Amino acid sequence: MENTVLFICSSPQSFLATAMMNKIRSEGYEVTLSVPDYSFISSLSKLPDIFIVDLSGEESVFANTLNYIKKCITADNSHRILYIIGSDEEIKFAHHHVQEELISATFRRPVNMTDIISQLNMHCAKSSDSDSLNSDPHKAPENTGKKSLLIVDDNATTLHTMKTWFSQKYDTFIANSGMNAVAFLKERKVDLVLLDYEMPVLLGIDVLQVLKTDPVTAKIPVVFLTAKDDKETVMKILAAKPNGYLLKEQPMAKLLKSVDNFFEQPRT
Repeated sequence: MENTVLFICSSPQSFLATAMMNKIRSEGYEVTLSVPDYSFISSLSKLPDIFIVDLSGEESVFANTLNYIKKCITADNSHRILYIIGSDEEIKFAHHHVQEELISATFRRPVNMTDIISQLNMHCAKSSDSDSLNSDPHKAPENTGKKSLLIVDDNATTLHTMKTWFSQKYDTFIANSGMNAVAFLKERKVDLVLLDYEMPVLLGIDVLQVLKTDPVTAKIPVVFLTAKDDKETVMKILAAKPNGYLLKEQPMAKLLKSVDNFFEQPRT
């Protein structure tokens, strides 16, 4: 899934709408504002991946727009999603036009933008993860000349942010669990794995040991990502003998530079 958002509301020039749009943009999404005018939306040269509809104002003006969005998200091979913002009554109105199961998330006023951003990042991370893990692993990857990374983290926001940054320079795949990472790496080789140190079910250290004991994955470099730099944690990481570790809380530019430096070092 790409990161294009169409934000639909009755007053797109209002302070609140502008603030919400700017917040979404700050997370790396491309956002277009529109009034609920299905004729305008249908005329767009490229439909968005994500519809966000704020139902404040006169409900009736949203009817045709919701009906059109329903057609978009139920079309064959469509991966588009719909979010609804509104009061209980407004959300009930939306359900008259779009079945509840077709709406990916609803947000009741007063809306918390952190909740919307978290949902956006989660959906995009899951979609990208599915694209990576469901693609034919036996098909020879296109030779782009770029180094390839697999980023493994159970936090959807972290996955989305890191994929956005690293994809500018590297062929970047993501996995949201250790088990998914192991399954992926058994079928497709990458040049480096950035592995979250602390994850549920299968810890980063456990994932590393699984990879090391399998001849297919044993030689893939693994660098741990950790939020902790205390002595005890660092000693545990070093004892596992990864190819390095990085603090995930540092600015993304520094993380990217660290990976650049890793690849610039001579490999034995």
